Amino acid sequence: MKKQRSKQTRNKHIKQWQASGLSQAAYSLKHGIHPTTFSGWLRRFSNELPQKQNTQPAPALIPLELKPPCEPESKPIKLIVGERCELLLEKDFCQTTLKQLLEVLES
Repeated sequence: MKKQRSKQTRNKHIKQWQASGLSQAAYSLKHGIHPTTFSGWLRRFSNELPQKQNTQPAPALIPLELKPPCEPESKPIKLIVGERCELLLEKDFCQTTLKQLLEVLES
């Protein structure tokens, strides 16, 4: 014969299970409740009970110092203008100055 438990008893067990940290199966077996029965209680009465609160603290944020990625050493760019002029442009050359220089050389 099936053992009938009151709604109050079922809710008490569900609340105790939520606070226990045990799996459903471990809690139900420890308290003499068939795991399938206990699972059914949870499905039927979960809307009536307060949800289990997360007791773990939120992860802490750790500040990081970001550095730009290292660039491989680059060789200068060799620019040949006509037959008379060669320019070696380093990685950090000034584009405005280069433009002005090319305008002078082309005139």
